[in-house]
Amino acid sequence: MACKEMNEDTRKADTGKPRYHLIMKDFADQMNELSVIATIGAEKYGDQSWMLSTKPIAYLDAAYRHLAKYNQGQILDEETNQSHLLHVCWNILALDWFTKRGNE
Repeated sequence: MACKEMNEDTRKADTGKPRYHLIMKDFADQMNELSVIATIGAEKYGDQSWMLSTKPIAYLDAAYRHLAKYNQGQILDEETNQSHLLHVCWNILALDWFTKRGNE
């Protein structure tokens, strides 16, 4: 059925559901870079080894360090050649993962 033929009765009921395409489409480059950062970390430390941390606060410290480098005018991390801001995002995502599991 062509989109122009759809009406209220034939549309998929997505009201209230997350609209992932708003992130995946609009931030595709950033999502790819986050994947690159995760891959670099996995190659250096092992797949999902970050989940084994006993000091989740280390991810907040790492986020602050990357933010400080960005504030000093350094756009890319010297070790990974990836955006400091995306490193901040990755570290905050990791911290959020721990926080939601009660491991702050």
